[in-house]
Parts: sequence; C-alpha cells; structure tokens
Amino acid sequence: MQEHHVGFRQFCQPLLVRRAGLGEIPAALGSSIGGALMENADYMMFTGSTASGRKIARDAGERLIGASLELGGKNAMLVLDDADIEKAADGAIAACFPSAGQLCISIERLYVAEAVHDRFVAAFVARTEKLKLGGAYDYSCDIGSLSVSVGDCHRTCRRDALAKGATLLADGTARPDLGPLFHEPTILTAVTADMYRRAAGTQPKAKPVPARTWGTTTTHPPPIKGKDGGPA
Repeated sequence: MQEHHVGFRQFCQPLLVRRAGLGEIPAALGSSIGGALMENADYMMFTGSTASGRKIARDAGERLIGASLELGGKNAMLVLDDADIEKAADGAIAACFPSAGQLCISIERLYVAEAVHDRFVAAFVARTEKLKLGGAYDYSCDIGSLSVSVGDCHRTCRRDALAKGATLLADGTARPDLGPLFHEPTILTAVTADMYRRAAGTQPKAKPVPARTWGTTTTHPPPIKGKDGGPA
C-alpha cells in the first residue's frame, strides 16, 4: 500500500471511533500495517492507488475473502453536445472543488463535446473565478485549505502541460496570505493524454483540472480508461 500522508481527517477518525466504542482505526502507512491487516481481516475495503489495489485483490483471492476497492481511476465528467450548459457548469463546480478538490470522488478531468466546448469552458471558468477562498468555520467561503502540501505537484503538472501546449484558464496560484496550504483553483485546456498521464501519476489530490474536447456530434466520446487500468 502506498499512502504517504495522514491528514487531519485521518487523525481525528480513530479518536472519534474509539470514543464511540466502535473499535480501533490504526493511522499508519500502509507499508507498515497492510500485511497484518490482510492476514487477519475477514473483508478488506480500500481507497487508494491502482497498484496497491491490485496487490490487495491478489491477497484477498489467496485467502478467499471479499474486497471492495476504490482506486485511482481519476474520475471523468462528460459534457455532451446537447447538455444544458449552465447546469453542466454548475455541476462541474460542485463536482471538482468541494474540500479543495481533495475528495476521492472529485471530478479530476472534463471531456467536452467540440460543439459546446467554448460555451461550457467560459461558463465553468467564470464560476470558478467567483469561488471564495478562506479559512472561516462558517459558510462564507467556497474553498478552504489543502490538508497536505501539493505545491510541487501543482507547479510540476502545470509547467509540464504548458510546455507541451496546454492553455491555462485559471491560474491556481498559492495564497500564503490566507495560510500555508491555500491555492486558487487551476483549470487547463488543450490537454493531451501524455500531459494528463503525467499529472495522474502523482499521488496528491487537488491537482489542476484539465478540460479536453472531442470531435463532432457523430463521434463517440474518447476512451476514459486506458488498457493499463489508468486514465486514457
């Protein structure tokens, strides 16, 4: 197992479960406790990388126990040519940016039909630019802080994509005036598969949101999943 960070939620969950009398949740690296868990579990539920998921599936098969695996598929949203653009843009905002994009079910890439690409992207960017960052404990802010530093990931993914011809539509700059881990949302378009694979190969969540387009109304959307199980 390849989980490398223990954030605030992971720290608090074991404490809350223990106080409720529901048992224990060990907070540790998968590489240190994964083997012991697999040897003693009756069922394994895992959220994490595809590589770790494959190993858990093999081990579960050896022991003939069940397993539920939520892996790094890099969730995609399709915007078809007959979509209601305003509703689609609202949905994309709601899907991409809750918890600063750190939810494991967050949308991490957008595929937009060519016929509506420009209208959708304009609506999506306009809504993104209106999002308010902040650390208040009420509903006055739309996006809060990251839980771990992804500054290097942001900079590397953005620099690599721009060098290969991508277009930056939302800058994603750091906001140290708000706190050490605050970042503006990042949106890239004209993204190709090799650019996205570079971003998808990095572990931290809250990476730039790439928007890609595909052909005419008579063509099918592009493949979402590659032959290796990763993003296409």
